[in-house]
Amino acid sequence: MIKGVIFDMDGVIADSLGVHNKAFIQLFRKYKLKLTKNDIKSTYGKSTKENLKNLKRKYNMKTPLNKLIKERDSILMGMIYKIKQIPGAVKLIKELSSLKKLAVASSSRRQIIKKILKNLKIEKFFSVVVSSEDVVKSKPNPDILLFTKRKLGLKKDELIVIEDSRNGIIAAKRAKIKCIAIPNKYTKNEDFSSADYITKSMIDAKRIISHIK
Repeated sequence: MIKGVIFDMDGVIADSLGVHNKAFIQLFRKYKLKLTKNDIKSTYGKSTKENLKNLKRKYNMKTPLNKLIKERDSILMGMIYKIKQIPGAVKLIKELSSLKKLAVASSSRRQIIKKILKNLKIEKFFSVVVSSEDVVKSKPNPDILLFTKRKLGLKKDELIVIEDSRNGIIAAKRAKIKCIAIPNKYTKNEDFSSADYITKSMIDAKRIISHIK
């Protein structure tokens, strides 16, 4: 029986991937660099630090990594007001709130997560919020999910993860936690074959969770 749910944030709760994309593009434009579509796709499901580290290396940038992270965070914070919920996400969270064991495990940075949850008026529903800053390795490494599991105080078979990216699904499988994939327009072409369940909507996610014994 499912006693807790771990949500990814970007692309699952918040329709924020487009805003994240724009923040990366704007940051690199400042340095006279133009990111490719593949550059952008490569960022999905990974931490800001890892993404900037990889892109810094690719474009042989001399700017310190910490400076790039701060600049990118600043750009993104100025765009957060534009971010809306994924259709049905807030309703699902409210319906599952009776479990008292809802968590966010996101590759985003803590201040970004907190701001988005506050703007969507759903921060009160989450007993645990884990960011990329809480672990050394980001998804697809399972550490962030295992850390979240410990914080929730539940067993693996009492949890389910909701993800929108292949990296998130791989992390869940490595953590040996059941997972639901809900692809979006940015991740729909990724390989989700290893997910326990694949669906297109939050309504179906609720049905899936309620039927798991």
